[in-house]
Amino acid sequence: MATTTYCTRTDIDAILSIHAVDRMIDDDGDGAIEAGESALVTTMIERAAGRINSRVEMRYTLSDLSSNDWIKFVNASIAAQMIARRRGNGVPPSLQEEVDEFLGDLDEILAGRMKIPEQNESLDYLPSVSVYDVRRGCQPSIRVDTRLSTGTDPHATIQRFKAYRRRFCG
Repeated sequence: MATTTYCTRTDIDAILSIHAVDRMIDDDGDGAIEAGESALVTTMIERAAGRINSRVEMRYTLSDLSSNDWIKFVNASIAAQMIARRRGNGVPPSLQEEVDEFLGDLDEILAGRMKIPEQNESLDYLPSVSVYDVRRGCQPSIRVDTRLSTGTDPHATIQRFKAYRRRFCG
């Protein structure tokens, strides 16, 4: 399965500069960027997106995040850090601080203490509550009071109390 990514080479160039990125991925030092070297940027973008996706996919649909500017900048920053350090080079301190902050924010999002800026959660994992009404007489004597309960109705094959009562109790 392909990794959902959020940034492009241009976004990384805006962080490190196009000349710095070219120097960092030019493995043979000839000054020309070959296809294999250029593919390194795509690989780093995908690896960075994988780190992001592992922390946000429990609360968000990944395709919904493709237009979020914060996620795009996080993806570009983490990828830029990976490119900068891939041959043992040092990462600019300001970039390292920014990435550390972003990774902390992603951990907070994973823990549910923070949300992605300007993004509604796609998935709702809040518990629903069923209020039970116990009555004597015709079975079943315990039923869910749908007026006071939260959540959605069960699958169509499961009968609520009213349908059961009409069918068996007259």
